[in-house]
Amino acid sequence: MAKATTTPSRRTRNATLAEFAGRRVLIVGAGNSGVDIACNAAVGATQAFLSVRRGYRFIPKHIAGVPTDAIINGLIEPPRGISIPADPTRFIDALVGDLTRLGLPAPDHDLLSSHPLMNTQVLHHLAHGDLTAKGDVISLRAGGATFADGSFEEVDLILTATGYEYRLPFLDPALLTWNGSRPELYLNVFSREHDGLAVLGFIEFADAAYKRFEEMAQMVVLDITARELGGELLASWQALKTGDHPDLRGGKVYLDSARHAGYVDSHTYQSVLADLRDRFGWGAVTAPAAALPVTVS
Repeated sequence: MAKATTTPSRRTRNATLAEFAGRRVLIVGAGNSGVDIACNAAVGATQAFLSVRRGYRFIPKHIAGVPTDAIINGLIEPPRGISIPADPTRFIDALVGDLTRLGLPAPDHDLLSSHPLMNTQVLHHLAHGDLTAKGDVISLRAGGATFADGSFEEVDLILTATGYEYRLPFLDPALLTWNGSRPELYLNVFSREHDGLAVLGFIEFADAAYKRFEEMAQMVVLDITARELGGELLASWQALKTGDHPDLRGGKVYLDSARHAGYVDSHTYQSVLADLRDRFGWGAVTAPAAALPVTVS
């Protein structure tokens, strides 16, 4: 068999089914991108394999037509006849069932202690034989891959969906204090050493992020406002930026991995930001810009 082609998943994230036609495809990594690509490969490829190193929890995007995150977070009442237990892990396990029946390892974490996989279509393909679960890849050779259980599969396309790195190529890394691949930032936004330096993006939630980014962007605007106004407001705010270390995880324990280094609990994070806005009289995120105390020179 010809030598397999290996490529990162970012180049095939939106691959059409035709690109997989007639090929034996191996997807390495079971993050959200990996399982989405695996679903396409399951339909389009001659044979499709999904390699995973550990057990994951797969969360349905909807429950009885209602977004799962909205139900679990109490934003929407569950449909009549559906009772949501206090432990979301048990609830999702009851919906999804025993993953080992599909050849996947048993989950090794509670539901929200790892980044959620919002995909159960991949389980459909595993159950119907369109996709085959494999363990960790231990070696590659021309024409295929050998897995942790000693098995070998012939493949001609290998897609690596094994994560990504956070980088700021336009910024001197020495300007920030780093904790592994993540900078040490107040509220995961503000430099503690350099007043006026703020970064959006070094944060992750088990939640929809866009509203949180809006709140973070507003905090940057308020930081600019405080530095324009000066006085006691600025002194108090700068003291917090340099010395305040709130528990943004709310006591929750996440997997000890580089991926989860910037993880915070969404509800705790929202509460911390709201307390700060109240403390400084900055108003809610939805406040019109004209309501912010801004001076123009």
